[in-house]
Amino acid sequence: MKLAGLFITIIITSGPVTVLQTVMAQSTSKTDLEWYHFDEARTLAVDNNKYLFLFFEADWCGFCKQMRNEVFPVPEIHTRMNDLFYPVAVDIESDSVLTYKGKQRSERSFSHLMRINATPTIIFMNGDGDIKGIQRGFLNESELNALLMYVGEGHIDTLKFEDFKKKHLSGE
Repeated sequence: MKLAGLFITIIITSGPVTVLQTVMAQSTSKTDLEWYHFDEARTLAVDNNKYLFLFFEADWCGFCKQMRNEVFPVPEIHTRMNDLFYPVAVDIESDSVLTYKGKQRSERSFSHLMRINATPTIIFMNGDGDIKGIQRGFLNESELNALLMYVGEGHIDTLKFEDFKKKHLSGE
């Protein structure tokens, strides 16, 4: 009888921890973006006709951290980014190497080449390295979601962003 009581106690005390661990693992896996190295993302973008989502950031940038912690984990943002783009984080102060248009350069040098003078900055680029759009500054959830829809769904080729927002986001 004591053994049965001990068994029940073990189940009761270990059960909530297991459930909590499972819930935490599921919530983390659903909100973590799959970040790619620039070179891999470029190759995949060519093969799959998608854009790169280049997120230029710095360790000291509070708005960059806020986007990473509060905006990117939003399920709708997370899903849209992973479905429509290849996200790439570019540290404007890093010496990590990437290849752009056949030339190796550091992320710092690449940032200078892209004329990044503020963080966060987002650049949408095709697999050939052609820039499709640039957005500087912090974006909240609704602003980023609209921008992802605009670029990722191909509206960027047919509408100005303001016209897109009026047509697709106002319910017209």
